[in-house]
Amino acid sequence: MVTIALIGYGNLGQHLHAALEVLVDYKVTQICSPSQALETRNGVIYRASTNQLTPVDLYLIAVKDDVIESVSLQLPPDAFLVHTSGAQPLSIIAKQSRRGVLYPLQSFSRDTPVDFKQIPLFIEASNQQDLDVLMNLAKKLSDRVMPLDSKGRFQLQLGGVLVNNFVNHLYCQAADLLAQHQLPFDLLHPLIMETAQKVLRIDPKQAQTGPAKRKDLNTIEAHLAVLTDENQQEIYKLLSRSIGAYDDKKH
Repeated sequence: MVTIALIGYGNLGQHLHAALEVLVDYKVTQICSPSQALETRNGVIYRASTNQLTPVDLYLIAVKDDVIESVSLQLPPDAFLVHTSGAQPLSIIAKQSRRGVLYPLQSFSRDTPVDFKQIPLFIEASNQQDLDVLMNLAKKLSDRVMPLDSKGRFQLQLGGVLVNNFVNHLYCQAADLLAQHQLPFDLLHPLIMETAQKVLRIDPKQAQTGPAKRKDLNTIEAHLAVLTDENQQEIYKLLSRSIGAYDDKKH
């Protein structure tokens, strides 16, 4: 039985805990988060501070990127530490010689279920033996597992920000725009679904449509004229220029 201390209990931490709970050969014995009171629930000890943790086989760090290093410095030098960030390198864990990464390429929201078996997991470790340990764990969690170094993982995470975080922000902007005219956001659901499904079938370059693609300047100017929010205007202009320049570059 591999014992695990899960450090961080936000969106990712809670989903990881749920996925690990069903595994036979792995056991989360402790969960550490500042928001947790010292108590035991369902055989798991909840702790508010890392200095309250007792030794385990693997420390799984699921905290925001800015505090991974400081958290790692609070843990024993002989511990096996694994962080879950796409943007941070393996070397962010400097104190421990046994270090690894288990990066799930997915967006996690607390109340939205996910199927971990379908989530791509990217792993890295400081030595082959620990990479094998992570590979065994990752294959129990997901059907899509791949070793990937810090540089490749960073590029992948950057791509994820573009297609997920930035796109979701555009959904927010569109929802605000429609709300100003008492139009429900769900009117856009079929368009959102078709756009997402289309890029699974064909290359994104072929899927691009719209006034910027067509260089329909009259429509672009009309849209800009009704956008009263300067931030929305800048987003519209920037993306329209980018689409036009990208299309010109292809030809």
